[in-house]
Amino acid sequence: MVMESGMSRWRLAGEPDLDELLGDEVMTPVVRSAGMSHEELRRQLSDLGRRLARRAAHAESGYDAAFWELRARR
Repeated sequence: MVMESGMSRWRLAGEPDLDELLGDEVMTPVVRSAGMSHEELRRQLSDLGRRLARRAAHAESGYDAAFWELRARR
């Protein structure tokens, strides 16, 4: 179920996705105050999501996540 609210739209079953957050008019001054564009923030958050997913997958498979994080930086 989607409801109208202070944020443009939000779901009762979960939190807004990245497109909904970045599309909300409240986020424009927030992103600008961080000295970023919406595209830069999207890129950084997507990169962070990939790194966290990779770390979680390695942890679940028994590999040391710290080792893989250091290796990814090289």
